[in-house]
Formats: sequence, C-alpha cells, structure tokens
Amino acid sequence: SAAGGGGGQTNATLGSVNGQTIDYNDFQRTEQAYFGNSQADPFTKKTSIWNYYVESALLNKESEALGLSVSHDELMDLQFGPTPSPIITQNQWQPANLAEIKNTLENGETINPEFEAYWGEQENQIINESLKTKLNGIVSKAIYTPSWLAEESFSSENTKIDFKFVKIPFDQIPADGIQ
Repeated sequence: SAAGGGGGQTNATLGSVNGQTIDYNDFQRTEQAYFGNSQADPFTKKTSIWNYYVESALLNKESEALGLSVSHDELMDLQFGPTPSPIITQNQWQPANLAEIKNTLENGETINPEFEAYWGEQENQIINESLKTKLNGIVSKAIYTPSWLAEESFSSENTKIDFKFVKIPFDQIPADGIQ
C-alpha cells in the first residue's frame, strides 16, 4: 500500500512472516547484499531472499523461546576473530580488509551508506547462522542415544532367533478330559 502524499516514498509491504511484515525496501537491500550485481535469474534470487526471511522469522522465534542469542562480543569474534563465521569465509574477506573495517567500526567513522547496508545484512546472516548452529546443537543433544542403548537396539534388531512351537489342539480335547 502506498503511503504519503505527492512524491513521497512508497511504503510497500511485500508480505508477512510469522507476524513480521517485510518491507519492499528492506527486501531490496537484502537482495542487493546477497547477490550484488549478479546476473542470476531474478525469480531465483527473490525466492532465495524470501526463504531467508521465512527461515529468519522462525529461527528468531525459536531462539527467543529458548533464550538463545548472539552477544556483541560473539558477533565481533565471528566477523573479525581467528575463526570467523563461514559467511565471512564464503564472502572471501581478506584479513587486511577485515582489520580496516573493524577499525572503522570501532572508531565510529562514517562508512559508505551502501557498504553499511551490505555489512548490516551480512551481520544478520552471521547471527542467523550462529543461532541455527546453537539450535541444531540443542536438538542433536536432545535426541542423543547412549552408545550402549544403540548397540543393544542394533543387537536385538539383527539377532536371529530359532525357536520351535507346539500347537495344543484345545478344540479336540473333551471338556471333561483335562486333568
């Protein structure tokens, strides 16, 4: 829906995921951060971003319910630490560039608005990835099976049992003949 009078910005809501509205401009910024000037199929790009929003909304809801979060220090470590997030590695950031960005952020210096939007989206991706890892860790521990139980289960499912049975023909025994 359009908002404002003549010449104002359009406030278009693309949809809602889990009660969280998705603004067209936010969607475009996310798409630009993910794909930049990629020549990938537009439908594929938009579908990928929409799925990202859906996953984020669900992940945030579950994480909040479980009290999971990513602290500022943890986020800084995932971006600039010795073992960065896979997203930093995937985006092929060089250590020298990361050091410069870290100094800029820590000194509160002005950053190019386009780069700032990109970096903010990348931070969101890193946070989501970290929350997903934590949530997966909780789930995998919750369904952990001790080795002794797994071995016992395997053994009972894979052991052949030979047995013989005897059929007692109760229908052929006279009622007064049972002692």
